[in-house]
Amino acid sequence: MIKVSSFIAGLLFDVSLLMAGMANPGKVLAFLDLAGTRAPSLGLVMVTAIAGVIGPLIGRANNPVRAGKGNAVTNQT
Repeated sequence: MIKVSSFIAGLLFDVSLLMAGMANPGKVLAFLDLAGTRAPSLGLVMVTAIAGVIGPLIGRANNPVRAGKGNAVTNQT
């Protein structure tokens, strides 16, 4: 089941990259070209990708259930 859900997530990611124009080398080069004409539309794709990678890592770090021994959370008011 995990392999099927991973495949579907990868397929959705690929389709979203195609829809955003990341398969068009000219559009990607226009986005990366700082001196010429910019294509800022791919910035949203990049920000979303970064948030998709960093978001779960932040959530995992603040989860007291996954904390190791000696990291007990106490309610001190």
